[in-house]
Amino acid sequence: NTEDITLLEKEIDIMVSALPPLKSFVLPGGTLLNSHCHVARCVCRRAERLATGLSESEWVEPMVLIYLNRLSDYLFMLARHACFVRNITETPGGQEFRIFITIQKNTCFFQFNLHIFAALKN
Repeated sequence: NTEDITLLEKEIDIMVSALPPLKSFVLPGGTLLNSHCHVARCVCRRAERLATGLSESEWVEPMVLIYLNRLSDYLFMLARHACFVRNITETPGGQEFRIFITIQKNTCFFQFNLHIFAALKN
């Protein structure tokens, strides 16, 4: 219901206000808790994609889609916050992300060139 969504949004806002700004994407990992939060976020995103796909052919309560979206955002912020309160540096993602788009006969082809430069810590 809307109260659950509002609670998630308030908790997200509290964590955002305590965290340094995000300057690049972050790689999952750091601690066991942090990793579990990232895995839970991925599972939540998968559920969101499945529910969205289902909503194209069946009725799905719109609040379910909103809740899943906010929950995955909450889990991402919780992972970041878990590192922050334990003074663990997040592992930054790559500095370069380029998308090349070629349009041929009304079809778009996307080529992703992603370089990740990160020192993965044990």
